[in-house]
Amino acid sequence: MPTTLYLTNISNCTIREWTDTSLEKTGNFLNQSRWEPSGIPSISDVISIASNNSIVNVNSSTSIGSLVIGSLISPSNTTFNIQSPAHFTVASNVSVSFGSSMTMDASQLNTPFLNIDGLVSLKASNINSTLINIKGVMNTLEGASNIGSVNIYPNGLFSSTFSSIKVQGSFEVSGSVDGLYTDLVLEEALDRSTLLNQKSKIIMTESSIICNQTLTLKNGSSIQIDGNSFFYSYYPTTLFGNSTIFSTNIGIISLVSNLTLFDQSIVRANSGGLELLDGDIMIHGRSGIIAGNGSYLSFENSIITMYDNATVTASNSQFNILNGTFTLHDRSYLLLRDSSSLLINSETETSFVTRDQSFCDIRGDSRVVLTGKMEMMDSSNIYLHYSSFLIINGTLKHHDNSFLNSIDSHSQVIGALYLDGNAKVVLNNSTLSLEGSMEMLEQSFIVMNNSASLQVNGGSLSINSSISCKDSNIIVNTGDLISSNGPITINNSIIETSGNGRMIWNGVTNIKDSTIKSGSRLLSISGSIVGENLTIIHSGTDFKVERNGQFICNHCTIHLATGAFTYDLNSTVILNKTIIFNLNSSSFNPLGQSIYTSIGSGISNSGIINLSSNILKLSNNSNNNNNNNSSNIDNLSEPFLNNTEGGQWTFKSNNNNNNNNDNSSTIQVEIKFNNNQGQVSIGNSTIVVFITFNQSNGTLFLNGGSMVSNEPIELHGGQLHGNGKINGTVDNKAATLGQDNSYSRFTINGNYTQSSNGTLFIDINQNSNSNVNITNETKLDGNLIVRIDRKVLNGTEVVFLQSGQKIQGDFNKIKVLVYDPETGEEDDNPPCQYKAQKRENKYSMLVTMCQDEQSKIPVPIIIGVVMGITAIGIATATLIYFRGKIHRRLQYYNENRKSKRNLTY
Repeated sequence: MPTTLYLTNISNCTIREWTDTSLEKTGNFLNQSRWEPSGIPSISDVISIASNNSIVNVNSSTSIGSLVIGSLISPSNTTFNIQSPAHFTVASNVSVSFGSSMTMDASQLNTPFLNIDGLVSLKASNINSTLINIKGVMNTLEGASNIGSVNIYPNGLFSSTFSSIKVQGSFEVSGSVDGLYTDLVLEEALDRSTLLNQKSKIIMTESSIICNQTLTLKNGSSIQIDGNSFFYSYYPTTLFGNSTIFSTNIGIISLVSNLTLFDQSIVRANSGGLELLDGDIMIHGRSGIIAGNGSYLSFENSIITMYDNATVTASNSQFNILNGTFTLHDRSYLLLRDSSSLLINSETETSFVTRDQSFCDIRGDSRVVLTGKMEMMDSSNIYLHYSSFLIINGTLKHHDNSFLNSIDSHSQVIGALYLDGNAKVVLNNSTLSLEGSMEMLEQSFIVMNNSASLQVNGGSLSINSSISCKDSNIIVNTGDLISSNGPITINNSIIETSGNGRMIWNGVTNIKDSTIKSGSRLLSISGSIVGENLTIIHSGTDFKVERNGQFICNHCTIHLATGAFTYDLNSTVILNKTIIFNLNSSSFNPLGQSIYTSIGSGISNSGIINLSSNILKLSNNSNNNNNNNSSNIDNLSEPFLNNTEGGQWTFKSNNNNNNNNDNSSTIQVEIKFNNNQGQVSIGNSTIVVFITFNQSNGTLFLNGGSMVSNEPIELHGGQLHGNGKINGTVDNKAATLGQDNSYSRFTINGNYTQSSNGTLFIDINQNSNSNVNITNETKLDGNLIVRIDRKVLNGTEVVFLQSGQKIQGDFNKIKVLVYDPETGEEDDNPPCQYKAQKRENKYSMLVTMCQDEQSKIPVPIIIGVVMGITAIGIATATLIYFRGKIHRRLQYYNENRKSKRNLTY
């Protein structure tokens, strides 16, 4: 810092000293008698006023060589007053010694150098000086000064009120500057700078600083911009060693260049503002930016970088970064609290970067809103809690052991989220919402607890690492949910997809007390899902257990509302106390691999099932589930199958399941087929082995296939028709065996029992007929209906039932329907008589007594044989209608034939 300057280069100068009389300490500067040597001071004079307690006044314009006020040896309490309207010019320098003072009132001082060790006070006055050195105090009030350079030494004070100060040179402060309603302009010039040293202070209240120079603060120095004050800098600003720039009470710091902080320096805003345009901020060595109490910080076209434990803290304040980047390095720390916000809107490639174990703490209803790309790496952390928000309109890349921890908060990515390299996301009663896609790679993982929610809208969720989900939700709307590796753990949570996306599980997933809602086009299991107390609601297109996939469910409920459920070769499906509801608009299409069931499991079908694989029952020893859940399905002692009204269940051959020498395929059904009320069909070359099969209504259709049952096949209603084999006992309690206008041909390798409400329907034409071949015991009761072609020739006997043993019992009612093969309509005027004949081990229909067409009287033919009176030994019975004998009765039947097709008596 420059030292005090004295006049040394004025030639022919006169040194004049002020003298006092014994009675008078006050005098006029132009009183020649007070000077020694006597004379009026002039431009060539070196003036010294050092008398103790002297008061010297000048009130007219005067020019001198130099001026020293006060004693340079000891304080003299000398006062020099420049009074209105004086213009006081000093050619060389003015020095105000310690203990002395110079006051100016509505006047002007022109001097190249002003050295202040004492006090200089200006009121409505101006100073034009090349250099002012302030070691004492300089006060300005309502003045305007033009200064080349200013040096404020330690303990020096420059105080200004309602003034305008323009500094055209350097401005160096080691003392203090205090401005009130003052404009301080530091003019631009080469090699000129502003330097604050040694705990110096600049405090501006309702004032402004315009700094067109480089600004450096050192050693605990500070600038405070207070109460609507304004600090504007066009050149780089650097803070060292605990220095501070502080804006408060709506004070504004505005920088149009770089800002650099070192060594625990701080830029602070308290109800103030900080603006940076086209400059960069670098924060080093535990330095920081602190904003509080509604402060506003705006950075445009700026790069903000934090190093080495640097901090940025906001409390109830707002950061706004436009077209810039924000990067945290080296354990740097970002804290947003008390409803603060960080808004980043940038077109750069990466807008917000956390790395090197840096830490972002977002709490208390605060938020980070980013438009651009955010990247977390190198074990960096983001901690969201107390109802805070992280909103990214772009991309979040989260990798290299970085950690996003959210408690009672919300995160939203409108774009893409990538987790990679041991990255971790923990959601605790929080929401992570994606309006785009999410991909998890390389051992990254998500942990979700306490009503947390992961929601993906319009994009995909790709998981190549692990998720732990407890009391939480994962929702994917429109896009894909894809799990590649794992492990994934989900407890008491909801996983939901919808739209045109996919839910694909490739890894290892454990799901407990949770719900999967699949409304997308694909739910696929290529890895392993182990579910417990799991509910699956599939309302999408396809639900697949892929080749080598594994689906194990304990105490589960699976609703297949739409689409198709398939499981491929080499897949594993194990159900324990689990029910599959295949609903009206859904289909169930296993592709050859067995499904395993255990106690309390079942499949209830009201849609479509195409089964080409086994349904096997696990032994109790293979069930290691110790869950004590008290759901209703626990009360079911055996696994079951149901085919409800409208359900279509088809067993069909699959060459991959071929285990017979005749190219047929066997399907093992080791659980009870409790009830068929829809349609069950067994396809060609297909053998289905049941432990039991019951039907209360509906249809059992053998379409060239075979069925085997260890227990009697109980038909309580509906129909059994088609062509095929039945290995086992058929108990026809109230069903119809056979079908109208169809030729059913059965081989029953076992017993056949028809009860009083059962019906056997036989269809006969010229070339073919229905047939039932029973290898063992046959017991008959109930009804026989024979539908026969009127063109079957006279004398033709058609055997339609054969029994390996003597037939026991007989039909209670027999009805013969004659039809015209050309129209398909029943014939009211049959040409023949028809006899149902029972022999020891067979039943047949005999056509006899046929007449030519011209000799017939048009009468209907209904043949009924009541075979229930077996006690009187009637082996065959024929009721023959003679034209004359029962003419009246036949007329009655003619009149009612049109309204009633089948008459039985």
